[in-house]
Amino acid sequence: METANFFKDPNSVKIWDSYFRRVSNELRLLDKETADDMSAEIKSHLWQSFEESYQGDEVSALLNAVEKLGEPEDFLRKNVAEILIESGTRRFSIISITKGLLVNIGTGLKNLILSFLFFTGYLFVLAFGILSFVKIFYPQNVGFFTWDDGRLVVGYTSNPEFSNELLGYWIIPVMLLLSVILYVLLTRLVRLVLSGRNKKLTEG
Repeated sequence: METANFFKDPNSVKIWDSYFRRVSNELRLLDKETADDMSAEIKSHLWQSFEESYQGDEVSALLNAVEKLGEPEDFLRKNVAEILIESGTRRFSIISITKGLLVNIGTGLKNLILSFLFFTGYLFVLAFGILSFVKIFYPQNVGFFTWDDGRLVVGYTSNPEFSNELLGYWIIPVMLLLSVILYVLLTRLVRLVLSGRNKKLTEG
């Protein structure tokens, strides 16, 4: 929707263009098709609201329409986070999930806490995977260790002396299996908790 085709007042053009620069900024992490569809939907609703408010003063009518629709940072951020998380969890794409969780951090205290907890879980996934490879190069330092004093370490220790390592190289498939299981469980939990709640952009 080209503003030059509709507005006569240059101030109206500036308001419209400024608003949709902010919309584009919020949609930048989405694929082009999804971002274009969402932007077109917002333009349609904003224009409809403008027409309903218009009584001869373009700027006042447009500002009123913008106020009714709301700030892009307020109503788009949660939608973008949910779309990224929905897409990422459906395809098990850690990149999309990570983007979604990062956007989700800015949508309220509850979502910030949830995103932090999920990030922590994915760090454990990464740690298990890394440790399984580190075992190959540092076999004495990675494993399932116990000491006579009751200490227990699963992973890496810089002081393996006087300890018992129980799994040997079996720690590699065990760590990889734990990594895969935790990744699948976390991804399904992320989808259950943080996706599937999308509403129409202008609802409410």
